Amino acid sequence: MIYCARSTTKSELRLLIVGHINGGNTMTKREDICEWVVEALRALGGSSRIVPICKYIWEHYEAELRSSGDIFYTWQYDVRWAGQQLRDQGILKPANNKP
Repeated sequence: MIYCARSTTKSELRLLIVGHINGGNTMTKREDICEWVVEALRALGGSSRIVPICKYIWEHYEAELRSSGDIFYTWQYDVRWAGQQLRDQGILKPANNKP
């Protein structure tokens, strides 16, 4: 499970990840994509459309996606899900809220 929250000591985002390890290996979960979306947005200057975010994730996490079981077939939907989770938690601004 992933909890996304603003840091209390810094202005940057802090992601707290709580998960379980299976035999020393972790399998990508839907919640992991939340962290990847934030990472992609940081790398893309703080805001972006969905296609560059997905390209970033694919370029940096292709191996994890390919070995993730069903997530491999749903990850682009899961990127949208992660964006909504981050908006609901106040981490991301609404898509129509331009700076």
